[in-house]
Amino acid sequence: MSEPSSAQHENTRTIIRWLAAFLSPYKKRAFAAIFFLCIGSLSWLALGQAVKLVVDEAFSPAMLLNSTRW
Repeated sequence: MSEPSSAQHENTRTIIRWLAAFLSPYKKRAFAAIFFLCIGSLSWLALGQAVKLVVDEAFSPAMLLNSTRW
């Protein structure tokens, strides 16, 4: 892949400045939205790890052999 040119960097900076100017009245809401998006993403990842743990640990052969519930 080639390095981005300085014109592309300037274009990116211009877009970021435009977005910052547009979002400046909504700083608190923008930060809250980013924060809650991160929390939601982490929750989704934690749910996947919890399911993995249940499948790997709770349904292991040793656990099934030592179970007194059956």
